[in-house]
Amino acid sequence: MAKIVLGIGTSHTPLLSLPPEMWPEYAKGDERNPELSFPPHGYVMPFPQAVETLKAEGKTRYVGPEPFAAQSRAFKQALDTLASTLQGADADVTVIISDD
Repeated sequence: MAKIVLGIGTSHTPLLSLPPEMWPEYAKGDERNPELSFPPHGYVMPFPQAVETLKAEGKTRYVGPEPFAAQSRAFKQALDTLASTLQGADADVTVIISDD
């Protein structure tokens, strides 16, 4: 009988593989998207409307390259943790489910 030994998940955003210096250019696509989903409630709205709802801290949080570089480092560390966790599970079979 099969036994599930591990369940893990991760986002598959392009930001996980894009270098952080490319993030501002990638984000320009969000500015043109009329149907963005915003956490934590998943409200759908265009970018300009979403910016209006942000508190001042949210508007200045990601100014300059360092916040993106720090977030990229955190992403890489988290993915490394997932990889070592998966390897440590020593599973006979790995099943990956995606919506792509």
